[in-house]
Amino acid sequence: MNFSLNSDFSKALAYEKLDKIAKSLQDYESVKHLNPSNMNASEGLRRLHQLINKDEDLKRSIEKARSQELPKTQQNNKENAPPKKTVSDVPQATGAKVDTEAVYNECEELKKKGNESFKESTENYLKIQF
Repeated sequence: MNFSLNSDFSKALAYEKLDKIAKSLQDYESVKHLNPSNMNASEGLRRLHQLINKDEDLKRSIEKARSQELPKTQQNNKENAPPKKTVSDVPQATGAKVDTEAVYNECEELKKKGNESFKESTENYLKIQF
């Protein structure tokens, strides 16, 4: 979860510097969802809301972007969701075994992907800054 938080925060900063307010706002909100006490994300959201409140055209474009995003996300979630099962469809777990090595390997792979994503977004952020 920490790599997602760092990655989203780095992306939010980069988008903010590029004046891509809608994307920046989305990433700051993602950080706040993962860690409500994150003061850096709160500060970023405050800055963006000040910008949005000063510019009516920007405000309308943000609202439009959000209204178009939501239905797509909901639609994708429904299409990709596994079929729902009822309690009677699930067999009773009796002596179920967990392949801890497979779980460990999967976690390591996810960690590697997260670290790569964080490194990439940090490098992109640094390119913008300097």
